[in-house]
Amino acid sequence: MPYHPHYICNLLQQLGFSFQKARFVSDHLDAAARNLWLTHTWPEILRLAREKQALILFADEASFAQWVH
Repeated sequence: MPYHPHYICNLLQQLGFSFQKARFVSDHLDAAARNLWLTHTWPEILRLAREKQALILFADEASFAQWVH
């Protein structure tokens, strides 16, 4: 028997689950981590891309379409 989406929260609570919210912590706020990435990680990515004649693609996972199929 399918459940109506309005009542899923109640069902999960009855099963012992609780609401969890992710805490946003940006690496951009950590100057040391940012500097390490800029001076070591990024140059290594560029070197490997040039070596393999590869393209670097930047994508935003937050905008990934989540349509119902």
